[in-house]
Amino acid sequence: MLFVCLQSALTYRLAKTQGEYYLAHLRLCMTLLAFVGLVLSGVFFCQESFILQHVSAIFEWVFCVIIMLFYGTFAFEFASMSGDTMAVLARGRSMGPAGRELKLDTLVGMGGQSHQPETMSIL
Repeated sequence: MLFVCLQSALTYRLAKTQGEYYLAHLRLCMTLLAFVGLVLSGVFFCQESFILQHVSAIFEWVFCVIIMLFYGTFAFEFASMSGDTMAVLARGRSMGPAGRELKLDTLVGMGGQSHQPETMSIL
C-alpha cells in the first residue's frame, strides 16, 4: 500500500497534461478502493463467523485485482519504449563512463530514424 500511495502522489506531482491528470485520478481511486478492500479483509478475517471469513477472502481477492490493475496503468507510461531503447539503456548501465560516450555516439548516429514501439504481443 505504501508503494501504491507513493506512486499515486508522484503521478499527481508529475502530471502536466489533462490525460496525465485523468490517470492520476484513476490511480487515486484505485488506491482508495484497494485500501478499503484491505481494511475490510482484515476486519472480517478477525470475526468468528464462517461466512464473514469467506467475505474476508473475497475482499482479499478484490484488493489483489485492484493492485494488479493499478500496475497495468503503467502500460500507458511505458508504451513508447521500444526494444531498441531498452537495449541502449542496458548497455549504458554496464559499460561505465567510457560506455556513455559510445552510447551518445550511437544515439546521435541514429539521427532522424523513426523507430516504432513494439506491441505487447511481441513482448
